[in-house]
Amino acid sequence: MPSTPLRTDLPAATGPVTLTGEGLSLTLTWAPPLARPAAPGVACWIHRARRESPRTLAGRPGRLVADTYTALGLELTREAWLGEGGEAVALRLRLRNASAAPLRLDALLPVQADGPEGLLLAGQGAAGWEVIAHQRQKNGIPSSFRPGVHDADWAHATRGATEIGGTPSGDGGASEAVEMDPLCLLRPAGARGPVLLCGFLSQLGHCARWWLRFQGAGNQVALAQLQADCEFDGSLLPPGGERTSQWCLLRGGERPDELMADYAERVAAYHGVAEPAQPPPSVLCSWYYYGPHFTERDFLEDLGYLERDRIPFDVFLIDECWDLSWGDWEGSDEWPSGMQAAADRIRALGYRPGLWTCPFIAKIHSRFAVEHGEWLLRRNDGAPVLFPMDGLNYVLDPTYPGVCDWIEALFRKMTEDWGYTYHKLDFTRAVFLDKEARFFDGTKTRLEAYRMALEAVRRGAGPGSYISVCGGHYGGSLGLADSQRSGSDVVARWNDPPALPKFKQNLLRTWMNRLWHVDADAMMVRRRDQPINNSRHGRLSLGQFSDDEAGTITLNQYLGGGITCFTEKFLELDADRKALYRHVVPAHGVGAIPLDPFEPTCPSYLLTRIAPRCPDLGPWVTVAAVNWTDAPRPPSIALEGMVTASIPAARYLAFDLIRQECLGLFAAGETIALGEQAPHASRLVRLAPWDGRRPVLAGTDLHYSGGGVEVAEWRVEGGAVRGRITTAWDYPVRVCVAFPAAGGYALQSAIVPPGEGAFAIAQEG
Repeated sequence: MPSTPLRTDLPAATGPVTLTGEGLSLTLTWAPPLARPAAPGVACWIHRARRESPRTLAGRPGRLVADTYTALGLELTREAWLGEGGEAVALRLRLRNASAAPLRLDALLPVQADGPEGLLLAGQGAAGWEVIAHQRQKNGIPSSFRPGVHDADWAHATRGATEIGGTPSGDGGASEAVEMDPLCLLRPAGARGPVLLCGFLSQLGHCARWWLRFQGAGNQVALAQLQADCEFDGSLLPPGGERTSQWCLLRGGERPDELMADYAERVAAYHGVAEPAQPPPSVLCSWYYYGPHFTERDFLEDLGYLERDRIPFDVFLIDECWDLSWGDWEGSDEWPSGMQAAADRIRALGYRPGLWTCPFIAKIHSRFAVEHGEWLLRRNDGAPVLFPMDGLNYVLDPTYPGVCDWIEALFRKMTEDWGYTYHKLDFTRAVFLDKEARFFDGTKTRLEAYRMALEAVRRGAGPGSYISVCGGHYGGSLGLADSQRSGSDVVARWNDPPALPKFKQNLLRTWMNRLWHVDADAMMVRRRDQPINNSRHGRLSLGQFSDDEAGTITLNQYLGGGITCFTEKFLELDADRKALYRHVVPAHGVGAIPLDPFEPTCPSYLLTRIAPRCPDLGPWVTVAAVNWTDAPRPPSIALEGMVTASIPAARYLAFDLIRQECLGLFAAGETIALGEQAPHASRLVRLAPWDGRRPVLAGTDLHYSGGGVEVAEWRVEGGAVRGRITTAWDYPVRVCVAFPAAGGYALQSAIVPPGEGAFAIAQEG
């Protein structure tokens, strides 16, 4: 992958480190540790040694330069990894307490660029930049913003969202600082130069964040500081103890999508994370219709429907509803047959049983809290850490002896005794949110404690269980989570709260599919104007999307590329809305790539590269065009650059998978005008290479991959095509084929009846 080579000047003294490349200049200040008692200032540190050696980092060859400095009983080593040919640079710090007294370590700062000249892109300071800022957990909103412009995108980047995607209370985002984790992308506005990726390569052991701090406002805004802040939370560093910061990766390139894909591969290689299993599961979740009011009676009614009219999903997830009290994890009176019986019934219908818990918190009036008060996490002042969610909750201290054993035993019971092998873990961020938390083991950081608890879940659930983490620390869950939520909780209406931030969360996090299955949360397309009851959660049952909005909601699941999750009361679901699910179930496992990631508001064009299951079909792509605005707009697709890079050809056949119409043949470099697009509506265009000699699959009306999932066989025999469709859906499937013909092409189609698979389509004439 092409990159912007970086030339690095590493002085042995505590002077600035400089990184330069074409259109890029970064000057890094030497920064001492933040500790108590305070570490000596920069002038007190003496350079003692430099060591150089070959070093492979995250599977990439390079050279390691390690400089060691000492001051008043502390030993700080700066490690700089220089990628071969300058393709990347990574920096980290290692602190050893060589004194006779313990200290509390607050932070190590491996990267710090100060002042307007600290970072220049194409010779421009911050007023001329565009930035994509990522966040460490689901309610943060990854956003593209312009420094100095205090608009909705700035507010998203600085404030995130509430649990259901609303706007948090606060100062309106007027702060001149943006906190980011695990990465950010910066480029000159209008893409007139290189893109710089700053990201944490290592992500375990402690929380870490990038800071962008600005001074001035509007077009006078300037950089105050770019900083990698590796947070050690005041953890105890005893004499002889050592702490190491995260590796901070710096890499330049031309295309943000390539930088992101490369970053994900490096993170996976560093942590030994294998490709997620394919395909991701499709999950029916009870929450977004019933809320906590889902009872055994409702459950049996839903199972009865599925027995009569099977929906081919994988997992039946009993979400929050079944538990007597958070922390006690016993079935309530609303489930008189017990949770093992529920799992048995799910499995008997051929589905995988799934169960919701929030195992790291406990209701303040739970029996658990009364009996195990010593297991509760406390703050510096001795008060318990409280997590507000449906009232107040205590948080477990995973470092206290016995807590992780209890978590492990709980999940062993739910898995081996009850029979649930899909576990949704909610509110897991409670362990690492409070920076004033002090763990029983004072040497542990917040992220180490979080990891201990999650490891206990995995031990109890076993390697064969699927663990879906909701609201955890993305990096801290690496290698343990099978899926992670990409955004805030959804509701079945476009506004109140706004749906847009949740689309943004999902579409700017599709790159995470390399590390785990992305979970975009539940798709809901029902029509319902009255809540099922007058409780606070009754409104979850509403369904108020227009037809165009329901189509975009469906497309969002396809674009996410991870698990397909949904909630419906199928007994009352209209036939046309039920039919939408056949487009995204089963999940296909390929995340879309934003073609315009720096676009304000939300990416509007998204590319999905399809490698079909049928080996006799060549690859193709789909391009989604979404109108997020409240006014009509005329979208278009240019057949160049990223759109056609993976399927080079002189001409392309374009087929609209949503409207089920062939748009025609287009030459490379042409632009396909899609006409006026209604507010909140979507188009999905399948593009396949066309050589004018062989028939080409134009598409089907089943899956949004356009045949990638459902076409199992494809044979060209003379002037005909024969093949086979495989699907568990009880729908007829229309298969469209374009044959070469005078003047271009002739479109022919066949309908495959439900329960059958074979099709034969001949060219007329």
